[in-house]
Amino acid sequence: MPVDPWAATTAQEFTAQPSDNAKIAGLLTGWKGEMFDSRQSILANVSQIVADLTAKQAALEAQNAQILDLIANSVKIASASLSESAFSVPTTNTNRAMGTIAVPAGFTSAVVLVVATISVINSTTAPDNCYLTALINGVDTRWVYNGWGANGGFNTLTTSKAKVLTSLGSTIQVGCSTQSQVGTWAANAANTACVEAIAIFLR
Repeated sequence: MPVDPWAATTAQEFTAQPSDNAKIAGLLTGWKGEMFDSRQSILANVSQIVADLTAKQAALEAQNAQILDLIANSVKIASASLSESAFSVPTTNTNRAMGTIAVPAGFTSAVVLVVATISVINSTTAPDNCYLTALINGVDTRWVYNGWGANGGFNTLTTSKAKVLTSLGSTIQVGCSTQSQVGTWAANAANTACVEAIAIFLR
C-alpha cells in the first residue's frame, strides 16, 4: 500500500488545532481583560474628574455667595424725615427740626445729604429778612435768605448741604437753623421747618 506523504502533516495540523484554539482563546481572554481593565481605569478617571469638577463648582458657588454678601454689606443707606412747627423766629441762630441718623456697626465713612425747608410768617410791622442753613453734625455750609413782608407776610426758603464724613461716631446729627434779621417773629401754628436727610454708609 503506497504511503501518503501528507498524512503526518495533516495529522499534525489537526492535532495542533486544539492548541491553537486554546492560544486564541487565551489571547481573546487577555484582550478582554485588558479592555475591561482599561474601561475600569477610564471610568475611574472620569469619576475622579466629575468629583473634582463638582468640588470646584461648590467652591465657586461658595465664593460667589461670599462676594454677593460682601457687596450687599459694603454699603448701607439710612434716612431721616424731620419736622417742627409752631415756633418763633428770633434774631439769633436757632436750630429747628433736629434729629439723628444711627451709624451701623463696622462702617467708617458716610456721604450725607440734607435738604431743609422753612415756611414762616413775619408777625412784625416791618419788612424783614429770614435766613436758613442746613446742618450736618452742627456744621453749616452757607446761609440763604429772602425778604418777608410786614404784618403777616408769608414766605418759604429751601437750602441743602452735602458732606463726606470720614470720622464717624454712633450717630450723625442733621437739621437746620434759622433766624430773622431785624425783629423776632412770634410763634405761629403755620410756621414749619422740614428736613429730609439721607446717609450712604461705606466700610
